[in-house]
Amino acid sequence: MRSTTLKTCLILLFLLSSSFALSLNDFKLVLPFTVMIMVIMLAVAYMLGKALQNAQLDAWVKTEIREMVVAAILFVIVIGIMVSNPAVNSIINALTGTSGQDYKVQANAVLDGMVAKANVAFLDDMKAFHLIGLMSGFSTSLAIAVIYFGGYFGSSPYMGFSSFFVFLSQAASGLSGMIFLYTALKVLMDFFLQVSGSLVYVAFAFRFIPFTRQLGNTLVGFFVGVYVILPLSILLVGSMHSVLTANGGMPSPHITKWNDMELSIPPGASFICSKDAGTAIRFVLGFFGEIGFALPPCIAVAILSFGYGFWPCMWLMTSIVYPIVVLGVTIAWDTMMAVYSWHSNQVLIDNATAIFHVLQPFMQAVNNLVVLSYVDAIVIMAITYIGAKAISTALGGEYLVPGVQRLVG
Repeated sequence: MRSTTLKTCLILLFLLSSSFALSLNDFKLVLPFTVMIMVIMLAVAYMLGKALQNAQLDAWVKTEIREMVVAAILFVIVIGIMVSNPAVNSIINALTGTSGQDYKVQANAVLDGMVAKANVAFLDDMKAFHLIGLMSGFSTSLAIAVIYFGGYFGSSPYMGFSSFFVFLSQAASGLSGMIFLYTALKVLMDFFLQVSGSLVYVAFAFRFIPFTRQLGNTLVGFFVGVYVILPLSILLVGSMHSVLTANGGMPSPHITKWNDMELSIPPGASFICSKDAGTAIRFVLGFFGEIGFALPPCIAVAILSFGYGFWPCMWLMTSIVYPIVVLGVTIAWDTMMAVYSWHSNQVLIDNATAIFHVLQPFMQAVNNLVVLSYVDAIVIMAITYIGAKAISTALGGEYLVPGVQRLVG
């Protein structure tokens, strides 16, 4: 209990003494101050041991001197690994079979590639949602008016298509989580690559203090793990992706048969619904009204009649011709819609089947890709955790590292 309390007080004292560090570079100054204080403490303890002729204190000082030499050797090795990118690249390239770019760039490329796949799938999902939404909102109507009485008949033949929204919403949710996951991994890796090079000095400062040596070893193992093993694990996952791609097993959600998801125009109604002639008819009859409908021919008549035929032409076009044209178009449209609503069941079933065959492989690929993203995260975290823990254990905790001890002794 006293040992734990003493360690806690020393850790708090160390943190307070290092609170002057205002930037990452300032953290590097913590280590030399710590080493200097430890050297002074060991010198004082050595003199006390000699003065008091205390064999135990003298042996403790010798052990701590050896530990300082061990920590110094470990510091040189770790800093050499974390500072020298070519050395780390050589190690990682040998383990993953990759070469060329810096391992950090390659790791970022793996994460960016998966985010790009998710973005493409998400955009296709939103486009499919939009098209099915247009279908679900489509309706046909027939209005009948006889002087004092009128009737209205309407239907929404694509109403059942809204059931596809459930699957599209789940796909959007899964892809959003996937984008967040890989983006979080990228931010996490970039963060630790930036700070580990400075905070490892703090870890070694704890490593030089006798009562916090185990904590220092743990921190050193952690920072080496996130600096080297985290990118390595991402590259290993990228190698797994390459194998899946080569074998045709890498999910790539993408919709190609967009024509099968378009709103089907009722037979004979293309004169109103088409993009070319239908757009012109709707624009002339609906936007300009009878005035816009009558102006072009009446201007021509006015030119030919030297202005005398303009107003008679306007009256004829607006009062007689325009109502007849609108009535004819309305009757034709309502008749086609009534027939279409009556005989459209099989057509709608065929459309629903076509949409299902388009969405089914897309949804399956989305599901596989999202599951793969969770597998990636588990593998990356497991490799990083196991590697960091193995490094921390290999350092020996509060004991001497056997290999380095032989070099010192």
